[in-house]
Amino acid sequence: MPDEILLRPHLGGFAYRCRVVPCPGQPVLDPVLFIGGAFQDMYAWQRHAAVLAPHATVVTVDLPGWGGAEPLPPSYGVDFLARAAGLAMERAGFARWNLVGASYGALIGHRLVQLRPRSVVRAAFSGIAGTPSAAEIATLRACAELLRDGRPARFAEEVTAHLMCTDTARPVRRREAVRRVLFSQLAGAAPQARRKMLGNLQRLWATRLFHPGPPPDVPTLVFTGEHDTVTPPAAGRRFAAGYPRGVFVTVREADHVVHLERDREYSELLLAHFRGEQAAQLPFCRPYVPSAAA
Repeated sequence: MPDEILLRPHLGGFAYRCRVVPCPGQPVLDPVLFIGGAFQDMYAWQRHAAVLAPHATVVTVDLPGWGGAEPLPPSYGVDFLARAAGLAMERAGFARWNLVGASYGALIGHRLVQLRPRSVVRAAFSGIAGTPSAAEIATLRACAELLRDGRPARFAEEVTAHLMCTDTARPVRRREAVRRVLFSQLAGAAPQARRKMLGNLQRLWATRLFHPGPPPDVPTLVFTGEHDTVTPPAAGRRFAAGYPRGVFVTVREADHVVHLERDREYSELLLAHFRGEQAAQLPFCRPYVPSAAA
């Protein structure tokens, strides 16, 4: 991959990081910005960047409160974080870009599209369903308590079980390997990283996640694993329906952490969407058909 460029923007007194991986040749797509979930940093997308970089410059960020950025109080919500992401793209010299938001990063991405609809060419959100349910907030509060109590291994165990489909009757690619990787990363996180994870969890119930106003008319793909139990397909479909040009699909044999279980397919799905192709026609995707219970 070509040499990366590291930028260090500031917003509201908080320093953060932006990683730019230039396309080695003439890019055929607008730059692609990745905004990751509550427990990811800007290096979590290296495998995906390797697939996309021959077609477009790839940008990943450690927004305030993430990875190598400065800690951010939980009172700062998605509005501030979306503005930080937009500023990072400005500093990188990009006026228009494609956007990828995963899980919590999809909430930030949704707000970014609202704030800068003329900057976002196409958007793709994985693992988004809207405002977390009371049951999910209760689970996340319990996980936060484990971090506060200095029990990282138990925290990692609970979060991994929450994020992944534990029903072994439902086929999930690389389930056990991904479970081990997730557990290891969470349990082995440094104390400063754990404090940032705690802040990101607290932000989910301390701030407003969605702002009023209709979603802009931006071509938007919403997707998740077909066995996602965190942001279920029915909820993702409803979210996509709120976009004038929203499309929803599920990825076969995957759950909420589809970016790990099927990382190659995840990247190919993004490429298809950013090229303007029909994502539902890819062999590893299927249009979601709601059951009678949904």
